[in-house]
Amino acid sequence: MNLHLTKLLERYVIYMKPFDRQEYSSRFVATLLFLTLIYSFFGYLLSDFFGYAILALVSLGLLGYSALGNVAISRVQLLYIFLVLVFILINLLPAAYSISSETSIKTGINRSVIFMVGIALGLQGNWHRLALRFVAGLALIHVFFTILSYFMPAFFSAWVLARLPVEVAMASQTFMNAGLYAGITNQIGVNAFYMSIGVFILYAHLVDRKQEKSISSKLVFLAFFLGLLLTGKRGDLLATVFSLWFVSAVNGKLRGKTILGKSVLAVILSIVLVISLVIVFPEAANPFLRFSARVGGDITSGRLILYGYALDMFKQKPILGWGTGTFNSLYGIGTHNAYLQILCENGLVGLATFGLILLFNFLNSYKELRKDIKLGGDNAQFLLFAIAMQMFFMTYAMTGNPVNDGFILIVYLVATSIPFSIIRANKTET
Repeated sequence: MNLHLTKLLERYVIYMKPFDRQEYSSRFVATLLFLTLIYSFFGYLLSDFFGYAILALVSLGLLGYSALGNVAISRVQLLYIFLVLVFILINLLPAAYSISSETSIKTGINRSVIFMVGIALGLQGNWHRLALRFVAGLALIHVFFTILSYFMPAFFSAWVLARLPVEVAMASQTFMNAGLYAGITNQIGVNAFYMSIGVFILYAHLVDRKQEKSISSKLVFLAFFLGLLLTGKRGDLLATVFSLWFVSAVNGKLRGKTILGKSVLAVILSIVLVISLVIVFPEAANPFLRFSARVGGDITSGRLILYGYALDMFKQKPILGWGTGTFNSLYGIGTHNAYLQILCENGLVGLATFGLILLFNFLNSYKELRKDIKLGGDNAQFLLFAIAMQMFFMTYAMTGNPVNDGFILIVYLVATSIPFSIIRANKTET
């Protein structure tokens, strides 16, 4: 009897002790990560208060957990944290003296909390695999309803839109009546972003040599690309195609292929894919029809006027700018160019810091991808996704407002934290 009891206690010590510490840790981080992505993928269904509460809970939870766990920080990561904290201060400190102080403080705090979530995620390890599963699952929900709204519009309107908030349902129906598809969101731009995320995840999976290229994964990739075309968003489509080309070139270079060969192949495949989808699904030509409809007119949809306003504001206060959120407060709209928005609102200091953050994240991801390929690791698809997402963010920032749009900024920061998660996971395994 005593021998039997001793064996039970030994099993408890061997198996239950690691479970208590590691399993609880992974579940805690996974829960907060999932809440973050829920905010990103379904924030349009939440009230501002509830959305801000999620962000505050996640940032405080992850940072507090890191502090209690006495997490070690490398010099490289410390440099990144320093850059982000400087950018946060640039957003917050001048806000109280802005001509639109209330808007500046609110926007500055919201943006700062999102960046703090990014810092906190980078302090955790081995969550990147779970993150991509979460992102893929949430993106699949959106592509399903987008395709459903295209093939079965009457059913979608009667059974899906009727169960959404009235303002979201009305916006989606209005887009559908115009031959554009916002799915279960309230904007085609929001839906297009979710489609792009799905494209990146599936593409990273397909180009990674260590992953099985099943028929189902290829079909899902086509579904996401079709969904992106159905939204009719030109900026998102161009940024997505450019990101795919860039990732193909980087992946080819690191694997000993010629960049020119991989680039030409990626361009040809993209053209063939688009033409094929347009032939089978005529509505997939919406982005090109919207572009051709503006030929001879303002193809920028009024963006040049906004750019002029931003440059005029910058000339008046070139060093620290007018304060975060001031442009939106004055003109009721973003600049549709994140770089110009930061330039006029946070000045040369803000733009320089922001540029350093973008550059640091890309080089960090590239370095980790190069190391993974060289050592024959199994994290290439995660790093390829991270690079694709970063290139999308930087490209789309030329015509959109990804810094103002929290749902885009969060996914960007999740992507840039993936290399840190992989580094910490490798150190733990070692």
